Amino acid sequence: MSSPSDNHANFTPFSESQGDFGHLRLAYFSNEFPHDNLQHLLRRLWNSSKDRAHPLLAIFIAEATLAVREEIRDLPAVLRSEIPAFQTIFEFAEYPELRRGQLSGSIDGVLLSALELATFIGYYEHNPDKYGADVPSSYLAGLGIGLLATAAVALSPNLVDLPIAAAEAVRTAFRLGVVVDQVSQNLQPRDLSDPSTPDSWAYVIPDVTPERVQKELDSIHAKEKTPTAGKIFISALSKTSVTVSGPPGRLKRVFLISDFFRDAKSIALPVYGGLCHAPHIYHDGHAREVVRVSSSKLNHRRFTPVIPVLSTSTGRPFPAPDAEGLLENIIKEILTQAIQWDNVIQAVVAGASNLGAVQLQLQAVGTKLP
Repeated sequence: MSSPSDNHANFTPFSESQGDFGHLRLAYFSNEFPHDNLQHLLRRLWNSSKDRAHPLLAIFIAEATLAVREEIRDLPAVLRSEIPAFQTIFEFAEYPELRRGQLSGSIDGVLLSALELATFIGYYEHNPDKYGADVPSSYLAGLGIGLLATAAVALSPNLVDLPIAAAEAVRTAFRLGVVVDQVSQNLQPRDLSDPSTPDSWAYVIPDVTPERVQKELDSIHAKEKTPTAGKIFISALSKTSVTVSGPPGRLKRVFLISDFFRDAKSIALPVYGGLCHAPHIYHDGHAREVVRVSSSKLNHRRFTPVIPVLSTSTGRPFPAPDAEGLLENIIKEILTQAIQWDNVIQAVVAGASNLGAVQLQLQAVGTKLP
């Protein structure tokens, strides 16, 4: 009998170890939807959950759906009215207008985290002997919602614990979307009457240095006396590109008035739900608001971080003695820290060297590595 991941082209399990050589394992969760038909993938997972061979997958879907229902009940009536009746959260994929509405960030966060975690659970339910193997030589990494999904795995030393932790990760993804939308709407309200694709909150610019980009932004902000909340900022940087983020209207103006930005090649990213990675906008209180419910649900000693989760800004493992600490650190990372993926790569290389590993085993859940 096949596992759900056997039919999922965007899940790469750990390769088998060869010989007695030391190895390091890295599981990576993406922040992008797969290119395959989303409804088709979710339908296959739902059908698999009905099979008696996948009780943990069924528990996860039921618990995640219950968690999201609880969050929806707490929404203002005007937002609750946007959500149609549903049997499971997988059905959200069938409503494109829902994914374009005011709750788009929450809905997409739920769908992506549920898809990745359901695929992960289905695979290990089919291969239980592989779960938890080589924990001392394992790391977890991810971007955005994928980083949040890693928390469920880090908090689940046993496979039977994973459905509950994963359901709370889905809840947290929903709450994160709500908070990001509330904050971003205050920066630039979205025209919900326009059915076209909304403007992006982030652009990637290849072949520039962070120093050159920051110098140009500082000059523009000084000339225009831009208030702090309206400033464009660097949200991700690497050796090959820089990503700038901010309110869409401000981004358009910067690319219009600046020779540097106008002449540079730029690509609008599919970031429509609002602003993240913004230390001048978010603070610790936002992170606590997002995780308070999930941390209480996971307030049991069996939900203790057992696998290091790597920070996307420093590359170092998050300090996290318990579920609440890990979730808060991850949400603060998503809300306030620029992505520096080169640091993650350096940390993995250093970890392999410290372990004397000569083989890296990569497990990718999602589209691709950055």
